[in-house]
Amino acid sequence: MGNTTRKPGVCSDSALSGIMSINTAGIPMGKLSPAYLNSNSTSHTLALSAFAELIDNAYDPDVNAKKLHIDKRQIDGVTCLTFVDDGNGMDPETLHNMMSFGFSDKDKFETPRHKAVGRYGNGFKSGSMRLGKDAIVFTRRLDTMSVGLLSQTFLKNTNAEVILVPIITWNLPEKTKHPDPSMAASLAAILQHSIFKNEDDLLKELAAIEKTGTTIMIYNLKSRSDGLLELDFESDPFDIRDPETHLKEEAATVALHQKSRHMVSLKEYCKILYLKPKLRIWIRGKNVKTLLIRKYLTRSHEEKYKPTTIPRAIKITFGFAAKRLDDYGLMLYHTNRLITAYQKIGCQTKSDIGQGVIAVAEANHLRLKHTKQEFEEDAAYSTLLQNISKKLKEYWNIKTETTDDMVEEQDSDDAFFNWIQCDNCNKWRKMIRAVQVKDSEKWYCRLNEDPQHNRCEIGEEDETEENDKEESRKYKESKNKLRLKLATLIEPIRQSVGNQAHEENIHSPTNKLESDRQMPGTENQPHLRNITRKRNANKNVRVSPQVKDMMDLSPVATSFASSDQEASTSEIDPPPKRQRTSSKSKLFGEPQKKNIMPLDAGTQTIEVIRMCNRECMTNGEELYRRIENEKKRAVFAERKLETYVTQNASADANLKEAKKQMEEATKMMEDYRKMNASKTKVDEELHRKMQNEVRRADDAERKLKEVALNARKLDLADRKAKDADKKMEEADKMMLEVNRKMREADGKLEEANKKEQESLKNVEHKERKKVLAINKFQEELARANRLERRLGEFRRNVYTFMQRNTNGDIGTEDDVEHLLTAIIHDDQPH
Repeated sequence: MGNTTRKPGVCSDSALSGIMSINTAGIPMGKLSPAYLNSNSTSHTLALSAFAELIDNAYDPDVNAKKLHIDKRQIDGVTCLTFVDDGNGMDPETLHNMMSFGFSDKDKFETPRHKAVGRYGNGFKSGSMRLGKDAIVFTRRLDTMSVGLLSQTFLKNTNAEVILVPIITWNLPEKTKHPDPSMAASLAAILQHSIFKNEDDLLKELAAIEKTGTTIMIYNLKSRSDGLLELDFESDPFDIRDPETHLKEEAATVALHQKSRHMVSLKEYCKILYLKPKLRIWIRGKNVKTLLIRKYLTRSHEEKYKPTTIPRAIKITFGFAAKRLDDYGLMLYHTNRLITAYQKIGCQTKSDIGQGVIAVAEANHLRLKHTKQEFEEDAAYSTLLQNISKKLKEYWNIKTETTDDMVEEQDSDDAFFNWIQCDNCNKWRKMIRAVQVKDSEKWYCRLNEDPQHNRCEIGEEDETEENDKEESRKYKESKNKLRLKLATLIEPIRQSVGNQAHEENIHSPTNKLESDRQMPGTENQPHLRNITRKRNANKNVRVSPQVKDMMDLSPVATSFASSDQEASTSEIDPPPKRQRTSSKSKLFGEPQKKNIMPLDAGTQTIEVIRMCNRECMTNGEELYRRIENEKKRAVFAERKLETYVTQNASADANLKEAKKQMEEATKMMEDYRKMNASKTKVDEELHRKMQNEVRRADDAERKLKEVALNARKLDLADRKAKDADKKMEEADKMMLEVNRKMREADGKLEEANKKEQESLKNVEHKERKKVLAINKFQEELARANRLERRLGEFRRNVYTFMQRNTNGDIGTEDDVEHLLTAIIHDDQPH
């Protein structure tokens, strides 16, 4: 935006003021309202298309994830939809770009075998906000880990005028926050307005990511009018379903037979989402067995169509599903990603013709709409559909009319289980024989019986199989058989026509010239030569219903002309169509009000033959063109052969020259051997002398080595003795220190024993004092008891005496006791 840049995180006051102000160039900067998050998400009419956007992010080469887990979680009572991948993760800048609009650099990571699906920098925003109001992203790389929040709830609660994206980043491995002023504000915003209320919970989610990867949590999921969640998590514990898909179509309702399973079930949608799946997907803990869709078809046949705008032809595969499914039609892919599925085209939209046939093509030359769910309906798109429609009808006619020559459709899954995906490297492997793997089992490359493709580091084999080539050959043979069958059926009809009618209509001056034109290669085939004459272009001919039925001898009778013309132009775009009348109008003409003499049956039959002649002429011209092409190829091959022969002749000459050089070298070796023979005796004598000297030198060297070894041994012994002395000195010092510590310990132990003895004596003395005190106390207590008894007796005696010797009232016994007590203590009575 302008000349300014902003780091990931919550916009500060200065940043907001900068957005509201003008930049140095004096031009106001644009704003993006938070309401755009919701309006942008409405581009996805189906919830499953929003899932596809998030799956694409994990599949694309910048992330390059091998596994993606889609599940439902409950966090503090809130239902969350989670996407967990094991890809490369994102750094703070990439995370900020992903949560912004229009930023995409996926093309930098593309390879010839892995093209990016995302192009517009809008998929994550539109997809996540279509499924829920809020999304929090946890991502981890080897050096950083980050958390980002894209939340409509946060923007609404803070009354934000622009879209704010709080982002926090920690450095690894020390787990310290980036020294950025916005980190504190971002952390506060996330903890206050998300489902995570403390930083430890965020770190736990990041720690759950092994090495690298990304976790996306979408919460506050969309609800229906009745308050229930839009997505159905209850019908299937291993699937996520969208039960209201059929209500979101343009027609408001869809017939029961048109509710394709991939529009309702996420599991079924993921099976066909990619033409050649590279990403393993788990939905609610269960692996989705993706389909290699081209190899999933039975009785398949491949055609090619080459637009003028691209260098290579498009491969179109026709076939029937390996399992008997109700879903059929055209499946168009773009950069390996499904765009339209089971689209009824051509004859499939009008009748039962083509029912059950699936056509698969990857049209990378077409332009996509930004939702990646439709193509732009331009001229290239219309031309492609017309071409595929014609080829589909021809395929249907061939397959339905030649069931005796073709392999019957099987109910088994052999077509599917001949290709299996490795659970480790995600490569597809072709099996030598059909192998069925259960959903709970895993399969690896090392289990492959093919020794050339039984390791993960080996690349994938080519999808073109010998069976496909054989199938194509049989397809062409069946097509030729139908043509001959048609000619055989028409020949008896032509022969039954009278000679007069034949002469009048065939040998006319106009038609004779054209009747002499025959297909190339039909001179020796009478049954073909007789039907190669062109029909008379009479536009006002009427035919009876019997002849019309006769014309429809085979469903392919009226489709060969267009199909063969299309085959000749399958390598280029067909020219723009001009307005013209139908073939039936040209042949039979329109009913007119004038009184026209009806033709007899012979003339009508001949008109049929002429129509077939025109078709056969077209086919013959195409066959002639192909023969010419084969001749050119043969000439080219002959030239190559001549070049090869020339090269071989040159190689032979070189070989002869090399042989001559070898012979000369052999002669030189012989001369050298003779020269060496004369020097052998001298060499032997010198050798003996040298051996003697060597022995003497060896003996001297051995003695020197022994002396040196002894010297080294002595040195080693001296060093060991010195080391031993040092160790002994150290041991002595340690012993002295130990003895000193032992003496100190003994002194302390003696002192402790003395103190213990003294304490024992004190305890014994105290015990004796305690015993004496107890005895004295007991004696005093007994004495007190005796005195108390005596005092009681004394009191009773005094009271009795006073009662007897006193006439007055002396009170109660208590009064007398009080009086006595006072006397004892020398107190005056009251």
